Amino acid sequence: MTTTSERPATSVWKLVPATITRRPGRHAAALQRPAAPREEPKDAPSRPGQPLLLLSIFLIAFGFPLGFGLTSAVFPAVMFLPRYVREVGNSKFVAFVYVGVAAMVVNGLVLHLSDVDVTSIATAGFVTEFTVVQILCIGFIVWVKRYVDVTLILVVYAIGLLLNAVLVAGLSFGDFKYTLSTPLILLVGALAGSKWYAPLAFFAVGAIGMANGARSFAAFAIAAPLLVIIGKFFVSSSRRRGVGRRVILTFVCGGVGYALYTIGTSLLLSGALGEYNRLRTVRQLNETGSLIASARPEWFATFNLMKDDPWGRGPGAVPDAHDLSVARDGLDSGGFLGGGDYVTVYMFGGRYELHSIIADLWLSFGICGLIVGVVILLYILRSTVFELTSQTARPITVFLMVASTWYLMFGPLTSNLPLVCLTVALCISTDMGVRARRKADHAAMHP
Repeated sequence: MTTTSERPATSVWKLVPATITRRPGRHAAALQRPAAPREEPKDAPSRPGQPLLLLSIFLIAFGFPLGFGLTSAVFPAVMFLPRYVREVGNSKFVAFVYVGVAAMVVNGLVLHLSDVDVTSIATAGFVTEFTVVQILCIGFIVWVKRYVDVTLILVVYAIGLLLNAVLVAGLSFGDFKYTLSTPLILLVGALAGSKWYAPLAFFAVGAIGMANGARSFAAFAIAAPLLVIIGKFFVSSSRRRGVGRRVILTFVCGGVGYALYTIGTSLLLSGALGEYNRLRTVRQLNETGSLIASARPEWFATFNLMKDDPWGRGPGAVPDAHDLSVARDGLDSGGFLGGGDYVTVYMFGGRYELHSIIADLWLSFGICGLIVGVVILLYILRSTVFELTSQTARPITVFLMVASTWYLMFGPLTSNLPLVCLTVALCISTDMGVRARRKADHAAMHP
């Protein structure tokens, strides 16, 4: 510094043939239909007020720092813990994540105590408390979605992110990439829903992002509605069902991603997307031959650090000359020569910054952190495929899934973990809604 659903869409985008009349896939997103609420016991606590829940969502997104790694997100995460922890019993994945975060803390403590001479207690507390609170918020958001429409959740979350950037981070409204991009796409996506003009709105936001140098953001904003449209065409034309259809769609999406990368690179090099973007792209391609490898070379350093000590360093680890040398060797092997102040000040200036949530989890919490990060990544990828094979997919959901996949691989933990946790919560809520409807349908057919 990581849905209560809306009413079902009454029409399909005009870009999609009206012949789509098949039964919606069994994983149709809960964004469109509410999950059947559980019957509460007679002595259950009263239903929480919607304003209080929306205020809690705002506090999570606002992330006002309270010290020692705690932010304003700690209030809803702790205050409502007895209420939302019951959701663990309804989702095996939530249970896994919570057990995983407990194992991460133990693993991090062992690493910290094994090398106390070169660790920072302040950094250890900051990283541990921040990570634990954000992951706890996954269950809280899943619980909130039972009572609050997803549109309201996203709008309030966007407002919180915007105020965080301006009031906490001290950024200006003129800094589109770091201040306006994510709040704007959340607002546009929440309000447009799955209406016919949603793709046009996303393309417009993507164009604004490209004009302001936010290349990856622009790519996600353009790719999300394209993937939704392709998914709808694929579902309507494919005779395959179940696993086979999802496997084929996975390869189709991979091909679309590669095509977008190739076309985008050509447009950047031609200068069609602005002279600044052209010069930046040329420089990066000259360095490593790949936009991704040059723009995000930190994984070369991470892999070398993993080979040097695969067990991790601990949440308060302080890099030394040996770590810097190992990391430089990795960066050099990837063609990122020198690195200058970016390496010595940003990546290894008194603490580690590997610019990847998964890498940061491994470094701070060892093997347990790596496992949790990779499993979350796989879960989001799986949810993306299920979302695209439904006939109720929304661009904002796909955008969050694609962006979160990127952040897990190439985004700093403290900046991007809250948004990733929001995405995971929406994915879990979708799965729970599907299971609840299937259970209700089964009960109706077999009274």
